[in-house]
Formats: sequence, structure tokens, C-alpha cells
Amino acid sequence: VISVSGQGGDLIQGAKPVSVWMSMGKDDLVIPFSEQKKSIPVVMENLGVDEKHLRKEGNLDIYSGKEGTVLVVDIHTGGHEFPGSSIPKMVSFLRNCTKK
Repeated sequence: VISVSGQGGDLIQGAKPVSVWMSMGKDDLVIPFSEQKKSIPVVMENLGVDEKHLRKEGNLDIYSGKEGTVLVVDIHTGGHEFPGSSIPKMVSFLRNCTKK
């Protein structure tokens, strides 16, 4: 799953764990960054990750989760627009996800 500029963490409570890429713009005027960030703990709980499962890669926070899942938190300085510069990394992320 790739989520861009959205606050939808509550929608996955209790869902089967799948890898998630969350992209958020600090200058988003449509969905405030403060609201977008509220979904991070919900996704972290669903995937069973915490700070000890974190590795940093540039502006990406990458967590290893249960059942082989991954959580990528991509916080950028843009707004509500799609982060085109992240597309190659998003494609790689999706290619590395396996169906369970």
C-alpha cells in the first residue's frame, strides 16, 4: 500500500498486516501535516513495529514489521502534491513486497 498526503491510519485498524509506504508533506495545505502524522502510530501498531526496528535512509524512516512487512515513512518539505522524486523508491518498495 502507498499512501500519499492522507490521514487514513484508522482505516487499517485490525486489518491483515501488509507493507505500507506513507508519504507526507510538511507544507500540505489540504491535509495538515499534524493530522497526517496521527496515522503513523496506528500503522506502526498494526505492523508491530517500534523505534528499535528503525533504520534511516535519507529522509525515509524504514521499519521492519511482523510477517515480513515493512513500513516506510517518507516526510518531505512539499505540500499536497504527489512527490514525483520518490517514484523510483516507491517502485522498488512495491517490487520488494510479496503477497502473503
